[in-house]
Amino acid sequence: MLYDVSRNTFSKILIPPLIFLWVASPLANEGKGSSKDQEDKSISTSLDKKRDIPSQKKKKAIAKVLLTASLDIPATWLIDKAYRKKNLQDKYDSLNKSIESLNKLLYVADNGKLLIKSYDVNWLIDQLAEETTDNDIINRRYLYERTFIYDLSLALMAYSSAYYIHKDDDKLKDTADALAQSLMTYIDTQGNALMVISTDGTPEGDQYSGNSAWVATALAYYGRIMNKPNALDKSELIVKQLETLMSEISIRNRTYKLVKGGKNYDWISTEHNIDYYFLIRELATFKNAKNPNNKYVDILKLQQESMIQALWNPSLKTFNQGYNDTAMTLDCSSWGAMFLLSVKQREMAINAFEYTEQFKKESSTYPGIIGYSPTFEHQSVWLEGTVGVAMAALKLKRYKSYKEIKHNIDKLREVIGYEYPLLYSTENEENMAALPSTAATAWNLILESMALSRYIEKHFMH
Repeated sequence: MLYDVSRNTFSKILIPPLIFLWVASPLANEGKGSSKDQEDKSISTSLDKKRDIPSQKKKKAIAKVLLTASLDIPATWLIDKAYRKKNLQDKYDSLNKSIESLNKLLYVADNGKLLIKSYDVNWLIDQLAEETTDNDIINRRYLYERTFIYDLSLALMAYSSAYYIHKDDDKLKDTADALAQSLMTYIDTQGNALMVISTDGTPEGDQYSGNSAWVATALAYYGRIMNKPNALDKSELIVKQLETLMSEISIRNRTYKLVKGGKNYDWISTEHNIDYYFLIRELATFKNAKNPNNKYVDILKLQQESMIQALWNPSLKTFNQGYNDTAMTLDCSSWGAMFLLSVKQREMAINAFEYTEQFKKESSTYPGIIGYSPTFEHQSVWLEGTVGVAMAALKLKRYKSYKEIKHNIDKLREVIGYEYPLLYSTENEENMAALPSTAATAWNLILESMALSRYIEKHFMH
């Protein structure tokens, strides 16, 4: 097949015949032919001068240069076009593999709702073969195979973003619709969304601002992509609940507002406030189509000012973990960079992004796999967070960094098997499970949808 040859091989095979055909074209035979041609010589000569058609001698000289160049310079518009198509197909193939692997985590709960397991313990059983009886994770698989509402929200966003690419795929639409219906049933009349859903479909656990923000963001995003206004209503209900958790902060005689960690948590987390910012931005985007003066624009402005004034660490040039909490975490730098880019603070965004290098690690279980850990204390490669750094690199147009990170992610996918979801972490550590997970797989699917959409727009929408 044409696309299977290398760029240099392509040029050596294809360009010389094209040059030959150009030299041997009818224009090359000027001065030869019928008497009628001879009679029209003076006319054709004057026309040639006007059109700047090269003479046969000049054409041979140009052909010699082109032929020599074709053996050394692979880049031509035809080669680039072929490779753009091949790269496009590769991106589609990777996206489709991610969709298939995420499908493996879907299940129907006892209450008939479509849910998604947060982790795939069966993969570990396959790896350990018969040595499964004393494994702590397998003995407690009911804990890992529950549905964290954050993961259910990510799955909804992932299938919605994939449908945005594959608009003719009814299966993706049906899956997104079913997940949205499930997610909306776990939001109570006050806009609360509990942390965990058990395998029988019962909600449990506590309420956290970050989780609630992603539930609302997922529903707003789904509602915008699929034109489902009822999903937006649920999203706005959660925003009203989050507004009750706003905490006022006074800095240099000015009052700012940031969201607390939850109903029972007064700690103000940078990550939660980034989550809240992107929720408000999604609603502002959705509403702007109908009302440019919607209230979310004002909330958005105050939120971004509050975050920069209260949470930014000017000496380290990145975000602290929280208000009056100077610990450093990966997400505060990677997602912090995306937030800063969104509010047109590019220089600050670049500084925050570059700080992510402090968290770079090589996996001990999978030598050669390089990624990022969530904190300085962790030693494993955290795939969900690593995808976040790749997303920040893509948005910042740091394409070399993006390609390096994505290459490592794809190498790991190849090692564990493309049929499995992406690992959450390469090693087991505190709050980190080396299991295929919804979070890492869904974010990677969202990243691939984003990259594919940008690639199509850049190379094929002219």
